Amino acid sequence: MSEVERVLACGNKLGEGPVWSPEQQALYWVDIQRNNYQRFYPATGKHEVVEVGVAIGVLAERASGGLVMATKKGFALWDEQKHELKYIAQPFGENPNIRFNDGAVDVAGRFWAGSMADAGGELPAGVRSTALILTARCTRCCTV
Repeated sequence: MSEVERVLACGNKLGEGPVWSPEQQALYWVDIQRNNYQRFYPATGKHEVVEVGVAIGVLAERASGGLVMATKKGFALWDEQKHELKYIAQPFGENPNIRFNDGAVDVAGRFWAGSMADAGGELPAGVRSTALILTARCTRCCTV
């Protein structure tokens, strides 16, 4: 039987979506309910928490630098220098009951994200289920 080792006590409320960055040798993930993403460098033990001000369901690296995210308010690019989001699509508008929950980059390099109704929330009239939406073309990382 294999042994499991705890390497970091990060205290997430709802940690999801781990993404390994081969270039940075770092592990990224999101804490959906705390509106942040985190980055851990196993070689040094350095751990960073980056607040973005909105729930992030999933993130991916961009080939041109930075991150693309599916957030509560829509798809956005993260500018790490300015610490700000630039929204590129807001498919649900300002609906407080829907958020992006999870996603991934597929083998063709596309960024996919699934959405869901928040706990206790209702979907808009006429919507029977939440959407799976394609937003960006990726290679190893997103190219948008």
